[in-house]
Amino acid sequence: MEEITELEGYCGTLAYQLEVAARSLPRRPASYGRGLPAFVGAALATTLRPTFAILARVYSRLDIRNKFTGAGQCKNYCVIAVKPH
Repeated sequence: MEEITELEGYCGTLAYQLEVAARSLPRRPASYGRGLPAFVGAALATTLRPTFAILARVYSRLDIRNKFTGAGQCKNYCVIAVKPH
């Protein structure tokens, strides 16, 4: 292997996860089971989805400005390899 490079930093990965949460967290209590915890989970998801969407945009822009790779994990890499003769 010649080179491995992160295609985004920690903020880019966090932005991706927040965007997925903003789109995918279930709003129906039945998706979280039964009882009070299910209603709390649905209420939190409904309340936090817009916040997650805003945070996703902020962290995405931060990653574009400065790709922080000192901590966390990157979700995409570029690998350059050379095939041996």
